[in-house]
Amino acid sequence: MWVARVGPPPPEVTGPFSFAPSVTLMDTSTAQGELGWLLDPEDGWSGVQQILNGTPLYMYQDCPVQEGGDTDHWLRSNWIYRGEEASRVHVELQFTVRDCKSFPRGAGPLGCKETFNLLYMESDQDVGVQLRRPMFQKVTTVAADQSFTSRDLASGTMKMNVERCSLGRLTRRGLYLAFHNPGACVALVSVRVFYQRCPEAVHGLARFPDTLPGPGGLVEVAGACLPHAQASPGPLGAPRMHCSPDGEWLVPVGRCHCDPGYEEGGKECVACPSGSYWADMNPPHCLKCPQHSTAESEGATICTCESGHYRAPGEGAQAACTRPPSVPRNLSFSVSGSQLSLRWAPPADMGGRQDVRYSVGCSQCRGAALDSGPCQPCGGSVRFSPGASGLTAPAVRVDGLEPYANYTFTIEAQNGVSGVGSTKHASASLNISMGHVESLSGLSLRLVRKEPRQLELSWAGGWPRSPGGNLSYELHVLNQDEERHQMVLEPRVLLTELQPDTTYIVRVRTLTPLGPGPFSPDHEFRTSPPVSRGLTGGEIVAIIFGLLLAVALLLGIVVCRSRKGRRRRQQRQRDRVTNVDREDKLWLKPYVDLQAYEDPAQGALDFTQELDPAWLIVDTVIGEGEFGEVYRGNLRIPGQDCKTVAIKTLKDTSPDGQWWNFLREATIMGQFNHPHILHLEGVVTKSMRSGLRECGGKGGRRE
Repeated sequence: MWVARVGPPPPEVTGPFSFAPSVTLMDTSTAQGELGWLLDPEDGWSGVQQILNGTPLYMYQDCPVQEGGDTDHWLRSNWIYRGEEASRVHVELQFTVRDCKSFPRGAGPLGCKETFNLLYMESDQDVGVQLRRPMFQKVTTVAADQSFTSRDLASGTMKMNVERCSLGRLTRRGLYLAFHNPGACVALVSVRVFYQRCPEAVHGLARFPDTLPGPGGLVEVAGACLPHAQASPGPLGAPRMHCSPDGEWLVPVGRCHCDPGYEEGGKECVACPSGSYWADMNPPHCLKCPQHSTAESEGATICTCESGHYRAPGEGAQAACTRPPSVPRNLSFSVSGSQLSLRWAPPADMGGRQDVRYSVGCSQCRGAALDSGPCQPCGGSVRFSPGASGLTAPAVRVDGLEPYANYTFTIEAQNGVSGVGSTKHASASLNISMGHVESLSGLSLRLVRKEPRQLELSWAGGWPRSPGGNLSYELHVLNQDEERHQMVLEPRVLLTELQPDTTYIVRVRTLTPLGPGPFSPDHEFRTSPPVSRGLTGGEIVAIIFGLLLAVALLLGIVVCRSRKGRRRRQQRQRDRVTNVDREDKLWLKPYVDLQAYEDPAQGALDFTQELDPAWLIVDTVIGEGEFGEVYRGNLRIPGQDCKTVAIKTLKDTSPDGQWWNFLREATIMGQFNHPHILHLEGVVTKSMRSGLRECGGKGGRRE
C-alpha cells in the first residue's frame, strides 16, 4: 500500500456544465467521515484520510505490487438516491495515476496498467453488501491525461486528473457506482454525482421557468411574456426554447413584443415617456409625437392633436395633426356669351396638407340687382367643367347661364380634415350679373399716335347685352411714379400730361350701372423722346443766315477796297474790270420759323404750294435722304412745261418728330429764291408726304 499527499483540486473547468445549475446527489469531497464503500477483495482498494486546507479529505487508492496474475480489484459506492426527477446524471472523478515506467526495476507489478473502469448499477433500494458484479454496466475506461512518477512521489506532489461522464435514461430510484482496477496504481481523490437543470431565463421578452432536462434530446419549453408584453403575431407563435441534457437553453423560437405605449428597455418593457408614443411593432421603440400633437402622460399609444388640428379618417398615430385650409383668394371671372370662366388663387394656409380640393356652388337670383328677387340653386342646365366638386386646379368653366340673370358662385376649399370635429368649410363668394359685362379678356389696345407728353389709344368697343344699358370704359394707367384712373364714353382716349420717353402700363374695363367688368390684359406703351434743342431746323437756319450776313459784310468791305484801288491804278482796272450784275447785290430777307404756327402743315403752305399727286410721274430711285428715298420724276403743272424734278419722300413708319422736321425743311427751302440754291416747287400733304425738286441749272436742281 502507498499513501500520497494530494494537492489542492484543480481550478473548475468551464464547459457545458458550468453554464447551468446542478443538483448534487453525492460528493465525497464533503464527507465528514469514512465513506464505508464496499471493497472486493478486502486487500484491494483501501480508504485513506488526508488533511487539505485544515479539512479532512477521505479517498480511496489501490496500487497492487504482486508478481503474478491479473489484478481484479473492485470498489463499490453506497446506494445513491436519484429521486423521481432526474433521468440523466453526471459523474465527475478526480484521481491520480502513477506512470508504470516510474517503478524501480524489478519492483513493478507484471501487467501494470494506467487505466481503470467506471461501472454503474440501478436499484430501487439499497442491496447491502452484495456486490453483484454481473449487474454492473460499464460506463467508460478512465485514462489519465497526466501521471505522476517516483520523483513526484518523493516530493509529495501529485498531478490531478478530472474525468466527467454522463449516465442517461435512468429509471430506478437509485444507483451504485463501481470502480474496477485491472492493475493501475491509482488514487480516487473525489467522486461527485449530480444532475443539471436549465435555469430560469429571460429571452425575447419572455420568461422561461427552471426546467429539468430530458433523458436524451431537447425538451421544448414554452415561455411566458413579461408584464406589458404579448406574443408576436406570425407563424412562429408563442415564444419557445429547448432545454438540453446539459442544462443549456437552445434553439429559441418566437418572441414577445411590448404592448402599445411601451418599448423594450434591457430585458423588460418600459413605458414611453411623456411627449412620445408607440403604437405599432415597427419601429420597436417609442417615437416623438408628430407635429401639432402631444402626449401628457407616460405610456401613450397615440398623441392627442392640439386645438384646431385633426387627423383625417384612416390616418394612424404616426400622422401629423393638420387643420382645414383657409378661404380661396382673388376670385375673378371672364364672360364669353353664356359661358363663364371662374378663377381663384389657392388658400394662403393649406393647413399643412397637400390634398386640397375645391367645390363650386351656384345660386341664381331673379331681378335687376343681386340684393333683390328670390334666389335658388342653379338648375341642371348649368354645367361645370371639369366638374363642380373634387377640383384640383383653381379654375372651372360654367356653361348654360341665362342672360340678364344674377348668379352667386361659392368657391369652397377642403382637405382631408375639413368637416372633422366642429370645423366649417372655408368658402368665398362671387356675385355676377350676366348681361352687364362685355368680356375684354382678348382685347388688344392699339396705339394711334404718340408724342413726348401724349398717347392716343383705341380699342374694339363692346355693347351692353342688357336693354337700355349705358356702356362706358375705365382706364387704369400706371408707371413707376404715378397711377391714374380715367373714364371715357368711347373706345378711344387721349392721355395727356405724360412724361417724355417713359413706359406706361394701360388696361381697360367696361362699366355699366350694374357694375364693372374684368380688366383687360396689361399693355405697355412708351412716349416719344423730347425734341433735341441743339439741332432743330430753326437753329440751323439761323446759323446759315448768320454766316450769310458775315459773308455779305466781308464782300462789302472787299468791294469798297477794290473801288479805291481801281481809282489809283487805272491801268490795272482795265485788265481786271468785272461786270457786276444786278443779281450780285445782297438782299437780306427775314426768316420765318415754323414754330410760330399752331398747325405746321398750314405754315409750310404759306411759303410753298400744295401739289396735286396726279401732276407727278415717279421714275426711278436716285438716292436716299434723311427721311426716305429720293426719286427722279416729272412734274407737269397745267399750263406749264414739263419739268424734271427730284421727289423726296417721307416713310410711312416715320415718327411724328420726323414729320415736323420734314415740314420745317420744306418751309426753309420755300423761303429761298436764288439761282444757286435749290428751288422748291411744292409739297404733297394730303395723300403722300413728299417734297418735289426740279433739277436746275448751274449744278443745282429744283425740288
